[in-house]
Amino acid sequence: ENCPTHVIILSELPKKLKGCIYCFNCVMVCPTGAIYSDLDKVKRVLKFNAKVLHEESIREII
Repeated sequence: ENCPTHVIILSELPKKLKGCIYCFNCVMVCPTGAIYSDLDKVKRVLKFNAKVLHEESIREII
């Protein structure tokens, strides 16, 4: 219900099945905090990767 790919089973012992797209929705909706991640770190990594990909695509155009 809270997982777009239906691979996270929110229960007493949450499980992540193959097919997770790392949207982190489970982290945001978990009522007990049993599923957690450093979302600030994830944001920094995504921002860095976006910058690298942007720079690489500019080099390919030139």
